Amino acid sequence: MKIINGRDIENYGFTPHDSPESAWYVNREVNMGGLRKISKFDNRHGLNRVFSNLDSRWKMILETLNYNTQGKKILELGCGAESGNIESARYDGVFFPWLGRFMHLTKEKTGLEYIGIDSGNLSGEPFSYRKMNLLDKQCIIREFQKGYFDIAVAFMLFNSPELEAMVTGRDKDNASYKSGRALAESIVPQLREVVKPEGVLLWTGGDDRIFDQL
Repeated sequence: MKIINGRDIENYGFTPHDSPESAWYVNREVNMGGLRKISKFDNRHGLNRVFSNLDSRWKMILETLNYNTQGKKILELGCGAESGNIESARYDGVFFPWLGRFMHLTKEKTGLEYIGIDSGNLSGEPFSYRKMNLLDKQCIIREFQKGYFDIAVAFMLFNSPELEAMVTGRDKDNASYKSGRALAESIVPQLREVVKPEGVLLWTGGDDRIFDQL
């Protein structure tokens, strides 16, 4: 399994605007109202910024998959939740599970199978999910078969406030690195089992050193 930092992806490529593999497709789905229908979140809370982030993440996924999404399986670590974690309490709506909702609404067009994981409350979400503590070094391999996924993604997970609170508590000395490293040590060996050997862990946010010698 290859580990790729999202900031190293410079070329998002090009596909026709009427294709579900196009990043423009996110904007079309948003404009049609599909994502708004499953949330009370609106422009007053920064909806445009949320979907700009979603668009960027979708582009990174497409580039990583070489724009071949049909039949691929994707696991999102720290997919977000409406309640039950620090992010949902502090940042109204920003860390809702937007990618999971988008994947669910477009699965017949993209051909992607999506499963999200988070420690927050995912009850009632339309996509497939698991609630778990990713610091448990058996949590992922207990749930999924060997080589099941083509790609695992983690956006802003390794430096998340929730993770820092779980690992370092009130000790803020180098908290982001310490918590990110603890998480990497927990999940990377597991991902090497459930992600195909030619698959990818795509991540953003955090210190590059957390993956040293893993």
